[in-house]
Amino acid sequence: MIYFDHASTTISSSAVLSYYQEVSKEYFGNSGSLHKAGFLSTNALEKARRDIINSFSLKDYSCVFTSGATEANNLAIHGFSYRYQARGKHLITSLGEHPSVLETFRHLEKEGFDVTYLPLDSKTGAIRLTDLKDALREDTIFISIMAINNETGAISPLEEIRELLSSYPKIIFHSDFTQAAFKGLPHSFYSLPDALSFSAHKFGGQKGHGFLLFRKKLFLEPLQYGGGQEFSYRSGTVDVPGALTTAYALKLAKEYEQEGYQNVRKIRSFIVSYLLSHQEEYVLHEGEKNCPYLLNFSFQKKKSSVIAEALSGKGIYVSTVSACSSKKEEASTVLLAMGIDKELAKNSLRLSFGKENTLDEAQFFIETLEKLRKELINRS
Repeated sequence: MIYFDHASTTISSSAVLSYYQEVSKEYFGNSGSLHKAGFLSTNALEKARRDIINSFSLKDYSCVFTSGATEANNLAIHGFSYRYQARGKHLITSLGEHPSVLETFRHLEKEGFDVTYLPLDSKTGAIRLTDLKDALREDTIFISIMAINNETGAISPLEEIRELLSSYPKIIFHSDFTQAAFKGLPHSFYSLPDALSFSAHKFGGQKGHGFLLFRKKLFLEPLQYGGGQEFSYRSGTVDVPGALTTAYALKLAKEYEQEGYQNVRKIRSFIVSYLLSHQEEYVLHEGEKNCPYLLNFSFQKKKSSVIAEALSGKGIYVSTVSACSSKKEEASTVLLAMGIDKELAKNSLRLSFGKENTLDEAQFFIETLEKLRKELINRS
């Protein structure tokens, strides 16, 4: 198996799985219970929270555990918008965001909020600062722009956004960091947004776990009510072993960041060289600043769904669009937001790499792609 779909989900290592089994036995108590087992779980939960905050050097931030980035995005967008709506009801995001962001903003529009959706630049794959500047208003209270695009790997100009917003202290800046946890961004980038969303299964953890980080001076309206767990922002019994395992997987991701980054850079460059040498067949969607963990290109003459299925039959796993959209969308909304031709947007392929991938796998992918391309030519 050659797994080039890490942006959809990573494969948990044996160390992470063993750790989860270990802590599940040790911290079985409900962290809300007033007995020794409960106290042990409470202490373990707070240690996991501290470890995550310290991993990003964000001591002035709070950490709320969630079921993943979708819930973290919903909590941030709904929570801050409702909490601070007395200041205004204008919100800003981009058309290239993950569905958990876009659909949440569309829901808020039905609730009376005014949302501006920024397009993506065709050259960079990110928003244009001029568009953001023009969209800012006196009643703007919240902005959400993802750190690294989950389909193209385009890196957003977070530093420039932060600088621009320095003149707007009442605006809360949220960023979906799902694809950006220790993926080569300068560590100073983590302190640029006021709130950041993460999902554990994107950095070697397990599905069903994530967290939202946000500045301690800020407050949220909760999405659900109950026993008041997670500072009353997310009521419900907390999965303590899941929180501990998330913190552990994050620690490993940080430790292997440089090694993994250099490895995927070589793999991506190798495949990009092949694509550029066959521009009559492929259109590379590459911006000026791209995360090497993702690679997106379109077929000029073939259907990407057919190629992806054929590759799967050969044991090579890739994606056509975001895994959260693949069963709903005909064309990549991200590429459409960049102004890419609809036919190209319908026939794009996304490769996403992990530290386990090798150059030999990249070579086999290219050889297999070439064979499939020639087979399809002969059939037509």
